[in-house]
Amino acid sequence: MTSSQRCTPWPDARNRVLTGHNRTLAPTIHLPSPAKREEAPEGRRRAYQIAEHPHTPLAYNNLGVRHHLRQPSRRLGEREMSLTLYRRLPACLPAILIAFILTSQAAAQVAQNEPASQDWTRPVLTAQVCMKPPKIDGILDDACWRTAADASPFARLTSPVTQQTDVMVCADSTHLYVAFRCAESQMNLVKSSETQRNGNTWVDDYVSVDIDSQNNRHNFSQFIITKRGTQNENLEGGTADNITWAGDWRASTHHDQNGWTAELSIPFALLRYPRGTHSFGIQFERKLARDTSSSYWPARPAESQSNPVEYFASLANISPTFYHPQPVLLPYTLLSAGEGNSGKVGMDIKYPINSSLTGLATINPDFGTVEQNVTNINFSYTQKYINDQRPFFIEGTGFFPYSDIFYSPSVANVDEGLKVTGKENGTAIALLATNQGGPNYQRATVASFNRDLSPLNNFEVDYAGNDQAGEAPGQVVKEQGDFGVHLGRDTLQTVLTNSESWLGGKEVGGQEYYNFQYSAHAGHPSLTYTYQGVAPNFNSELGYIPNFDYKGPSYQISQSNTFDKGYIQTYSVSASYMTQNHWSDNSFFQNNANVSLYMNTHTGNGFYGGITQSRRDQYRDHINEIYFEWNNKSLYDGGNIDYQRGSQSSEQYTWYSFNQGYGVTRKCSLSLNYNYQDLGGAVTTQTVFTPTYRLTAERSIGGRIVNEYGSTDIYFTYAQKARTGADVYIIFGDPNSPGTKGLIQTKVIYPF
Repeated sequence: MTSSQRCTPWPDARNRVLTGHNRTLAPTIHLPSPAKREEAPEGRRRAYQIAEHPHTPLAYNNLGVRHHLRQPSRRLGEREMSLTLYRRLPACLPAILIAFILTSQAAAQVAQNEPASQDWTRPVLTAQVCMKPPKIDGILDDACWRTAADASPFARLTSPVTQQTDVMVCADSTHLYVAFRCAESQMNLVKSSETQRNGNTWVDDYVSVDIDSQNNRHNFSQFIITKRGTQNENLEGGTADNITWAGDWRASTHHDQNGWTAELSIPFALLRYPRGTHSFGIQFERKLARDTSSSYWPARPAESQSNPVEYFASLANISPTFYHPQPVLLPYTLLSAGEGNSGKVGMDIKYPINSSLTGLATINPDFGTVEQNVTNINFSYTQKYINDQRPFFIEGTGFFPYSDIFYSPSVANVDEGLKVTGKENGTAIALLATNQGGPNYQRATVASFNRDLSPLNNFEVDYAGNDQAGEAPGQVVKEQGDFGVHLGRDTLQTVLTNSESWLGGKEVGGQEYYNFQYSAHAGHPSLTYTYQGVAPNFNSELGYIPNFDYKGPSYQISQSNTFDKGYIQTYSVSASYMTQNHWSDNSFFQNNANVSLYMNTHTGNGFYGGITQSRRDQYRDHINEIYFEWNNKSLYDGGNIDYQRGSQSSEQYTWYSFNQGYGVTRKCSLSLNYNYQDLGGAVTTQTVFTPTYRLTAERSIGGRIVNEYGSTDIYFTYAQKARTGADVYIIFGDPNSPGTKGLIQTKVIYPF
């Protein structure tokens, strides 16, 4: 193995936060097919594409975390830091600076940039002033709708629209009001399963309002309502799920034999916009669950798939109030009884500095009752990536660096924390500082600055510093440039990054990542070339870096397409090859070759097949994988089975997983996950059973039974996420314990 073997073990306390269970961090050269994932809305901040594919070998992913053996040393002073940075200009910085100069004129006019398509003109929708707000009941009989601006007709990228949609828009100084009239000739085919706010609405029929309030053609906030009236929002930058904390908006629906209607009232206070703005970018979407793709207004060209927000219309004649700061306090009380009686109080404070910047503070936060993800047991050469569920870290996460610089689970506990996030006129900033006191102290600092130069071009500088008990303080600085250009219906995108790190005031190593991607339109091959490397002693203490001491290229060719008719709905075929040597002495480290095919049918069934041949140091591995999924358009009744067989770490290897959901009633659902691994005769199994009963749209009862490594953890919960008033959680057991505990915890959060 390489220098990654020399990592110190994760402390037990941190291991519990990372995984939700006190298990050994399994060493995968090949990731399993996941359970059916939610369809993500277009336009969210992109991670490196090659790391997102569920069947991409992990070796392609240069994002990860490491704990080093350190010797105590003095701190790096500010003057010494600046001189060191000056001496060590990154290799890609000249290219980034040249691109910055060439695009500086575009940066000055970012809001006026037009797409490359010569046949498309940005529509302007003039919002009418609303003298009397509509009653949000889904019935479009209010006076304001008779004079409202009309957005129609809707269009699809792939085929004609089968069910037309009309949209009406008006506004006053505090709210944007939108009405949808959705014609529907087959009401019996309309799906409306999800009842929980911010649940999995992607499998239902829905409409959405997408707002680029910064007018920068890069990011947007999305407001969704299904035919049932279930709401879902994705605010630019991300936010925690407490309704008072995130900000509320109103919506309602109504239906008859000819279709359904929806009304939305969106407060401008939920959006980020500069002072004196009079226009937003806007798009309206309608998704039929039975159709492959959505319909939109405004109509947009085929090349819009690479960056849809670039083709939003302009919503004019609005005068949103530049609101004064109104802080939100989120105090909580936690009482525990059973295996030890205890009590705890704490508070989160959200302070809108202005309509673009938001400050966040936390005092004595409670992370113990936050259920973390249960990681599967399949073999991995490296530590597995886990999504953080803690509200303090979720808020504004889209503004922070990628996980190679900041992987929030590396901050295990916090006594006090501060954050500032926001974006204005194409410039985004993110600042974070946390402190954990006591003998096991940890002080973490993270900063990010991102500047949009044009819709496909931006420049970013990131910093992370960590000062931890028993370890020398470390820092890392990363520069990144994203540069792209439209080539007709295709896009050419380049990503250049360079990182340098310090430990105890001494420079210890860097990281490089260069990516060149030609993204072709549907049905044509796309090409990707990536070169990446991580020095043996690269020190990203707060980041997630699975491998060290390597460098080398990877190549990928892929093609995908979507069909509105026929048996096949989508297909994706891919072939990739990667080879890497050790950074330190240029000796062989690993290589990997993979071919794969995925197909999904209009009936909701899917198939994946893949073959991977790889070598890592002295190990020669191969994996043959088959994956089937069924009912993947169902909210509760979908399932899948994944089977892998071959060798890992030069041992005979078999792994399979089975996932099945079952909707007992509209309110009650069950989910079962079973994993089996046989590595060289050592058998490991894992079973996770999850029942859920939804009392109302805001209240639910749930639980989970997790059996693995010879122990079982059983816990049940009651959750009330109220639109107004207190959020209440009652937990019987411990969601992050390796075994069942006789414990009752009550947590009350009352925002004001």
